[in-house]
Amino acid sequence: MDDVVKMLVFVGGLIGLGVGTYAGVTVVSILKRRFGGSSEGPALDELEAIHARLASVETLEARISELEERVDFSERLIANQQRDSEQLPAGPRLDHR
Repeated sequence: MDDVVKMLVFVGGLIGLGVGTYAGVTVVSILKRRFGGSSEGPALDELEAIHARLASVETLEARISELEERVDFSERLIANQQRDSEQLPAGPRLDHR
């Protein structure tokens, strides 16, 4: 049982070391990007890409809004047609012979 505990502590330590290293590298890269003076170029490219993506999202939102209006209109039209057909009196049956 003592060997199992030692193995779990060892594996947990390795996992902790890996997570700590990953977090450290991430923090350093964020700080480097934020405070580094020469990384201005990629930030502008990323900003332009974000603006382009935002424009396409706004276009899609407008299209979705139009489609929602069309679906609502179609649903009302179908509901009115069903209601109208239920309100019509049954006429005499004609025998086609």
